[in-house]
Order: sequence, then structure tokens, then C-alpha cells
Amino acid sequence: FAAAELAKLFEDDSSTKLLVHSGFAHVFKYETDTGQRWLASILWEKTGIEPFTIWQWSAMHDGHEYAVVSKALAHLGDFNQPVLLMPPPSADSGLRDIPRVDAILVHPPDQSIAPANRTVLFPDEMQLVSGRWASKRWPVVIAAYKKGEPVTAIPFDQVMLRDEEQHFSLWVPQTTDCALVVFDRNGRLNSSTVRTGDSVVVRGED
Repeated sequence: FAAAELAKLFEDDSSTKLLVHSGFAHVFKYETDTGQRWLASILWEKTGIEPFTIWQWSAMHDGHEYAVVSKALAHLGDFNQPVLLMPPPSADSGLRDIPRVDAILVHPPDQSIAPANRTVLFPDEMQLVSGRWASKRWPVVIAAYKKGEPVTAIPFDQVMLRDEEQHFSLWVPQTTDCALVVFDRNGRLNSSTVRTGDSVVVRGED
């Protein structure tokens, strides 16, 4: 279904450019050894346009040889920024599970900071929304949308709060009126936002 909907974007203009952020194996543009076909493969078939696919490796989610590759990159110097492997390692590299993609983006080992300590690249152009999550429900994602836009729009910023995390920071453009929306694993939560001085309190309705 997703591939069919995306393919419609090319019907009127074959020069359309499309960036798709997908999960799991949907970046695989070739049929797997077990006969499965994923989003990139079906989209290629429907449009006749070969997609360029990038697989992301991270310590948090992937066992796909991440430890071996990240150790090798660390030996080359400071491995504190994502590294693009293009083309990916070959089949004779000794690694056991290389996805068939055009490139692999290897993220450095997790160096995340507390949600309340997040910063932004251009602070002079942004305003900080400091907040506190006042409900006992985790994990949740708190997202800042332009006021009046639907949740299908792209938020200005969003942050995940894990177990027991309450304080967070969001960065939105200066002078922009925003609405905060909360999601949990089941989708959007009914929530309320109350401003107290320079910060906000967000509470989910149980």
C-alpha cells in the first residue's frame, strides 16, 4: 500500500524527487533469499526508477555487525560523528550479515544526553521551550507542531522521554506559535499544556 501511494507522486511528473525514511528492511530494493520484497523493491517496480538506499547501523537497534565495524572505525581516529560506507563492505570482508543496499551509515556509540539538556545548532534563530512531563506514563514522545497543523505534518522538534524522565527541552523557530502533542506506543494521547513562567507543564489524560 505504501509503495503504491508513493508511486502516485511520480504519475504527473517523472522528475519528482522523494526522500523516504523507512524502518526494518524496507530499504532493501532486491528480493531477499526467502522471497520477500520490501518497500524499495516494490517502489522501483511501480515507477521504473531505481532508488538509492541507505541502511543505518546503530548500537541501540542493530546487531548487524555493528560492534565489529564501529571498533574498526574507532581505530582510525575519533569516531564521534556518523560515517558513510559507500559502497558497503563486500561479501568477502569477513562480515556475516551485510544488507544489500547502496550505502551504510554507521552511527557512533550512543552519547545521548538528558532530554532537558538538548541544544540546537543555531540558537540565535530558535527559541527554547523548557518543559516538564507531569504524568506517570513512559515512554512518550513530545512533539512541537506549528499551531493549527495536523499531526501528519513534520514537527519543528520532538523528544522521547524514557522511564522516569520528566524534564525536556524543545527548540522551535523564533516568534512561532506552537502546540505540543504527545504520543505513546499506541498513538496520540489526549494531553494538556499549561505555561508556568518560562516553562510549560504537559500532562497526559489517563
